[in-house]
Amino acid sequence: MSNDQGDRYSAGTEGKNKPSQAAFWQQSIVAVHPIILPWRVISTFLVIAAIFIPVGFKLVALSDDLIEEVHIYDDHNDASPVCGIDSANEGKTCFIKVTIGKDVEPPVFVHYQLENFHQNHRKYQESRDDYQLLGSLSQSKVQRDLCKPLN
Repeated sequence: MSNDQGDRYSAGTEGKNKPSQAAFWQQSIVAVHPIILPWRVISTFLVIAAIFIPVGFKLVALSDDLIEEVHIYDDHNDASPVCGIDSANEGKTCFIKVTIGKDVEPPVFVHYQLENFHQNHRKYQESRDDYQLLGSLSQSKVQRDLCKPLN
């Protein structure tokens, strides 16, 4: 490459691609470099422990107050299941009486567990009916069509 070619490429471009002289662009911002001393580490762990140990004890106490009752009401392997449902939309009504061994104060929460059931999330979102979840018994034709086949 001759000298005049080098001059041609550099002519008029001086300072064009040069970054600003600001501290951020020159990466000369003042940074904090803490010195890790043993007493700082120990005191930090003690403060964290003082916060989380009581929280942990409270969570254990709350979980000890839980009552868990498991009732399998639709067992196909059982000769006489309590509420045998063999196909979708069978239309059966099932009443199950659950007796708890001790007094339970409100509020009472019930957890319903399904095993070996993998809901298609997209289909669930399409068929979701907020009014039905809020307890409304009436549905429009559009809502009925969206909730198929489990209407």
